[in-house]
Amino acid sequence: MDGFLRKAITSLLFFGWLALLFIEAWVWGHVQDLFVPDHQVTQMIAGLLQDTLWIPPALALPAYLYFHLRRWTGRTARLLPAIALLALTGWAVLDLLNYFRVLFILLTLYFAVFCLQLRKNPRVRANVFFFTLALAGLVLHYRQQLLPRLGGDQPDTVSVLDYNIRINHRLEERRQVLELIDRLKPDLVFIQEISGQDRLLFNRRFSASHPHQIWADARENYNGGAILSKFPFLSRQNIDIGTEYAKGHFNLNQAVIEVKGEKIHLLNCHLFPSGHAFIELIAGQRSLASFIHDTRMTYQRRDREAERLAERLHRIQGRVILAGDFNDTPGSRVYELFEGTLKNGFREAGWGVGATYGHYSLVRSLSPSLARFAIDFLRIDHVFVSPEIHVISAEVLPLSVSDHRAQFYRLRIE
Repeated sequence: MDGFLRKAITSLLFFGWLALLFIEAWVWGHVQDLFVPDHQVTQMIAGLLQDTLWIPPALALPAYLYFHLRRWTGRTARLLPAIALLALTGWAVLDLLNYFRVLFILLTLYFAVFCLQLRKNPRVRANVFFFTLALAGLVLHYRQQLLPRLGGDQPDTVSVLDYNIRINHRLEERRQVLELIDRLKPDLVFIQEISGQDRLLFNRRFSASHPHQIWADARENYNGGAILSKFPFLSRQNIDIGTEYAKGHFNLNQAVIEVKGEKIHLLNCHLFPSGHAFIELIAGQRSLASFIHDTRMTYQRRDREAERLAERLHRIQGRVILAGDFNDTPGSRVYELFEGTLKNGFREAGWGVGATYGHYSLVRSLSPSLARFAIDFLRIDHVFVSPEIHVISAEVLPLSVSDHRAQFYRLRIE
């Protein structure tokens, strides 16, 4: 029975994963262009597919190792390693942000065992070969997320913190955000959804450590943004790239600093949000028709804002750090507007899924019994940099006082 089940898992995994990879890499774009060009819902599905393509072989790996452990260990020693392995995997799957780290350990274990088995017997069974090939493809496709970054701290780096702190907050939550900034001591802080009250609080707390600041218009009390900097501003301005959603809505802060004699343009954006439509659909609180209608409207507005932002970027002469809440995932049209000319910081130096949104909203939408399984599953907050800027490290932080996760980067200006 074990042999049959193992072969079934291997076959389904290999062919299913290759089919997904083929669709995502070669077919999806053509299907989208032919049948639903620039359709907002398909863009979101494409982004989710790209982010979750690794899940089938990743989840099958511990089960496969479990079967091998049962076969390799003695009868009395089977239970303990199997329980330990499944417990480790179960914890990692529930905490998806850290699953890539555990997956890296499991992959290392698997390939070590595979090499030992190959040395012992050069003849490899077909199911083992196909499974190993699928895992090799997984490593190749997700090498940026899977392979840990080595080297540690490097001198002459610029640290960046990007965080949507959520407009509706409690004083205790805001205190934790302030303590986070104090602890990390970033050179640059990009903030979204900051209110007039927050402005007074942050200005008073960081006037000494980050004396150079730009805030959204004082009258703006929602989706306001701010940039706090240790470097002097050569220039700064608030820009309205909004649509009919809110006239005079300054959803872009722009400033220029100088690092090592190079001018760096800082842009902090918060593109039009989708609200909680997708979360409500998952939780059964919204119909599919309503979700598609609202998603189409919000994507159209966000597309127009992103196009205006991209046009502004094309006119900039110099290096750029673009950070903020884009409300769109990798693979979307909005994302592709910027990745073509800039580098995505997390893709360059991150390790893991990099999800920044989902857990908080799911907890609010699901019943208590289901809310305990809620995880962050969307990467909608991004930091883009010019090709000349080297990304040393990228990390999504575990602090969960907002509906978003904070991101922390170390950059080297070359």
